[in-house]
Amino acid sequence: MVVSGLGVRLSLFLVSVATSAGAFSAVSFADKLSSPLQGLSKGKVTRGGKSLLAMTDSNDYLAVHVFGKVKPGTNADFLKASLNNAGNSVHEPGVARFDVLTGTDNPEAFCLIEVYKNAGAPGAHKETAHYNKWRETVADMMAEPRSAKKYKIISPSVTSGCWDTEAEAAGRTILSGGPEKFLSEEVDAAAGSGGGLLCVFVDVQVTPGGESLFIEASKANAANSIKEPGVSRFDLLQNVEDPSNFVLVEVYNSKEGPARHKETAHYKCWRETVESIMARPRQALKFQTVFPSRVHWHRTERVTHVEHPGDKAGEGFGFDKGFEFASAGKIVFGSGAASKLPQLVKERGCSKACVVTGKGGKERFSELLGKLQGEGVQLSFFACSPEPTIEECRDAVKVARDAGADSVVAIGGGSSIDMGKAVAALLGNGGDPMDYAEVIGKGQVLSNPSVPFFALPTTAGTGSEVTKNSVLKSEEHGRKVSIRSNYMLPDLAIVDPQLTVSVPPDVTAHTGLDALTQCIEPFVSCNANPVTDALAREGIKRAARSLRAVYRDGSDLRAREDLAVASVIGGLCLANAKLGAVHGFAGVLGGLYPSPHGAVCAALLPFCFSGNVKALKARAESDPKCLAMLSKFDEVAQMVTNNPAATAEEGALWLESLAVDLGVPKLSAYGMKKEDHEKVVEMSKGSSSMKGNPVPLSSEELLVILQQAA
Repeated sequence: MVVSGLGVRLSLFLVSVATSAGAFSAVSFADKLSSPLQGLSKGKVTRGGKSLLAMTDSNDYLAVHVFGKVKPGTNADFLKASLNNAGNSVHEPGVARFDVLTGTDNPEAFCLIEVYKNAGAPGAHKETAHYNKWRETVADMMAEPRSAKKYKIISPSVTSGCWDTEAEAAGRTILSGGPEKFLSEEVDAAAGSGGGLLCVFVDVQVTPGGESLFIEASKANAANSIKEPGVSRFDLLQNVEDPSNFVLVEVYNSKEGPARHKETAHYKCWRETVESIMARPRQALKFQTVFPSRVHWHRTERVTHVEHPGDKAGEGFGFDKGFEFASAGKIVFGSGAASKLPQLVKERGCSKACVVTGKGGKERFSELLGKLQGEGVQLSFFACSPEPTIEECRDAVKVARDAGADSVVAIGGGSSIDMGKAVAALLGNGGDPMDYAEVIGKGQVLSNPSVPFFALPTTAGTGSEVTKNSVLKSEEHGRKVSIRSNYMLPDLAIVDPQLTVSVPPDVTAHTGLDALTQCIEPFVSCNANPVTDALAREGIKRAARSLRAVYRDGSDLRAREDLAVASVIGGLCLANAKLGAVHGFAGVLGGLYPSPHGAVCAALLPFCFSGNVKALKARAESDPKCLAMLSKFDEVAQMVTNNPAATAEEGALWLESLAVDLGVPKLSAYGMKKEDHEKVVEMSKGSSSMKGNPVPLSSEELLVILQQAA
C-alpha cells in the first residue's frame, strides 16, 4: 500500500472544551454508574483475586509522546521511514509499543507513541541502527524541532498485558535482519484493517490535591469505556514532571465514536465528577492511526478476561420430553488429518467418487486427489459456486450420475460441503432437489441412505461437515432452503485445521463468527439439551478467545484449531438443538441479496442477542421460564468475556465490539434498503430456524433487530 492510498488526511488541531463548576464526592462516584455498568466501576472484574481497577502499579513502564511537523511534500517519505523504524522498534526487548499517528487534516503533523518497559529502554532505543537511520533520514524533513512529553501509566495496568504490541504487527520477520520494506502494505493486508482509527489525546490539568479523585474517576470511566463497541483503547497517563497533568488516549473505530461515547452514563458521571477539579479547560488533539493496524490496537480481551472463569452446569430447555443426538458417522480431527482421506475412502470400498469443490479446488488439492486416484478410485469433478443453487445441484447430480459415482467427496467451505451432501442424497434416492426442498419444494422425506459421503472443510464456520441438512438457493424463488434428513449426515468428516491457514482475514472473520453464532444459538435455543449445552460451552469459549488472534495472524495454528473445533461443535449443536433469529434472517437475506452467509450472520449476531434479552425481560414477569432462559444469556456473556461477573447486556456489547473490530459490514452493504425491511421480517418469521429461537419474537421486535444490523 503506497502512502497516497492510505486514505489518511493529516491534521492536528487544538480544541478547548468548556467546563462548568460542580461538586461531586469521590465516595459516591462508583454508586452513580447504573446497571449493567456499575459492576465494572466497583472493581468486580478480577485477575487472580485482585481487582483490575485497583491495579495501578506501573512498574517501570514509561510512555513518551513525540509530536512534530514535517515540511510540505515530505509526509510520504516521513511515513515510510517511520513505519520501518516502528516495525523494528517493537522487536526491541525494552519496547512495549511504538505507534505512528498522523493528524486528521494537516498532512504535515504527526505523533509517535513510544512505550518503554524500563528507564534504560529509551537510551537503548537511541543506540539502535534503525533509530539512527530514521533520525538521519527524517532530519531534513522536520519543519520544527520535535517535542516530547513523558508519562507514567495509570490505566490499564501494565500487568493486564494491554501495553505490548505483538511482533505480528510488524510482519513476521525482524526487519533489521532482512531487507528494508515499507510495512503498511503487509500489515494492513494481513489484518484486513480498512484504514486507520481515530485517536484523541485529551490533555487535563487538575487543581493540586485533586489528583486522587481524578485518577479514581478516570479509571472507572476507562474500564467502562473500553467495553463500548466503538472504542479500541482508553488509556490514562500521568505526566512524569507535573503530577497534576494527565492525558487520556482515546482510540475510536470511527469518527462517530467520540459523540457516542459522550452519550454514555459513565462518561456523563465522569464529567460531573471531575468538573470541580479542572484547573483549566480540557484540550484535545486528534490524530489517525497508521501503525499498528486496526486490529492490533484492540486489547479489551486482556482487561475483561480473567484467567480461570467459573464453569457451571447449564439448564437445558426442552429435554424434559427426551432427546436424540445425531452426528456424522466418524470425525477425524487434527493437523495433517487430510492425508488420511485416500485410505479411509478405500476402506469403505468406494471406487468412483464425484469430487465437489470450489473453483480452483481441483488444482489446489491436486496432490491429495492424486493420492486418492493412486488407491484406484476414479474421480469426476464439479466446481461449486460460493452460494450453491438448486439449479447447480441438478448439474452436479448429472455429472456424478454420468460418471457412475458410488460416493461423493466434498473439499471446501460450507457451500461445497452442502452441495456434496445434496448430491450424495440424490444419488441414493433419485428425483429432483425440489422434491425434497423445504418451504418452496415438496418437502418429501428421503427414504434411502445417501451414497457414502466424505467431507473435508477448508473454512472453520458452517459446521456443515457434521450436520444433516444442505442449504441451497433457489434463483427462481429468491430463497435459501434446506434439504434435511438424518440420512444426509456425512459418513466421514475429516477436519484438518491446516486446510484453513490460507483463508483470507475477512473470510476467516465471517466464518469464525458464524461458528460462534452456531454455538450460541443452540445454547440458548428452546430445544437445547444437556449434550448440546456441554458442547456449546466449549465451542463458545474457543471461538471467543481465538477469533481476534486468528484475524491478526492467519498462520496461528492454535487459533485455527480452536475455530475448527468450534465449527464442528457448532454443527453438532445446530443439528440437535436448532438455531434462532440470526439464521432465521440469514436464510432469507441470502436468497434476496448476493451476500456471504457468514458475513450476514456476523452482522446480525450482536443485535439478535440483545433483542432476545430485551424480549425475555419483557416477558419474564408472566413467564418464569423466560427468567431462567435469561440466565443462559448471562452465561454466554461470562464465557465470551471470560468475566464471571458479566451480564447479558455486556455480552451483547462484547459481540458488537468484536464485529466492529473484525470489519464486519452492515447488511445495507449487500443491497438491502430501508423499504425492504418489513418484507424481510415477514419472510423471516416463517423460516425453520426461527423455531429454535428462545422466545417467539413479534414483527416489531424483529424489525428493530434488522434496523440495528442494517
